[in-house]
Amino acid sequence: MISPEQKICLIILAYLIGSISTSIIICRIKKVDIRKIGSGNPGATNTVRALGKKYGLLVFFLDFLKGAIPTIIATYLSEGLNILPICCAFASVLGHVFPIYFSFNGGKGVATFIGAIFIIFPLGALISLTMFILILIFSGYASLATISGAISLPLSILIFSKSDLIFFGIAALLFILISHYKNIIRLIKGNEDQFNKIYIFNPDSFWRKNNK
Repeated sequence: MISPEQKICLIILAYLIGSISTSIIICRIKKVDIRKIGSGNPGATNTVRALGKKYGLLVFFLDFLKGAIPTIIATYLSEGLNILPICCAFASVLGHVFPIYFSFNGGKGVATFIGAIFIIFPLGALISLTMFILILIFSGYASLATISGAISLPLSILIFSKSDLIFFGIAALLFILISHYKNIIRLIKGNEDQFNKIYIFNPDSFWRKNNK
C-alpha cells in the first residue's frame, strides 16, 4: 500500500511532468515564438498554426502523455481507487496551465486532460475527443470545441459509468470553463479567433486543399 508521503510525491511529480510545455520547447527549437502567433496559446492547436499539422499532432501526443503517464502510475499504485489518479490528473493539468518552468504561463490543458481521462474513463475520453474534433472541424473555433468536449464528459459519465466519477466530470468541466472564460466572452461577442485552416467550410482549409 502506498504511503501518504508517496502519494504527495506522486502528485507533485504529476505537476512537474505537466509543467513541461512541449509546444514552447518544440517551437523554440524551430525558432518560432508560439506566444506571438494566432491565439498565443502554447498548445497543440496553436502549434498547427505555427508549424503545421505534423508538429501539432506531435505536441498533442506529448501533452496527452503528460496526463496519461502520471495517471497510469497512480492507478496502478492505488489498487483500483479513483482518488489518487484523479488528483494526479488535475495536478498534471495544473502543471500544463501553470508551468513552473515557464513563469506559470501555459496552455489550456485540453490534450493533457484527455490523456488523464483516457486512463480514468476511456469511453468518456473518446466521446469528448470525438466531440472536440467534430465541433472544431465544423465551427473552426477551438475554444467552442473544447467546451463542447468538456460538457460531454459528465454526460457520458452519467450514461455509461459509475456515479462516483460524476464529481470528477463536473470538476473537469468547471476547470475548462474557468480556463476558457475569456474565450467564452469573445465567442459571445463574436470576435473569437477562428481556426481557418481546419474549418471545413473555409476554401483554404486543409480539407479543401487535399481535394484539389
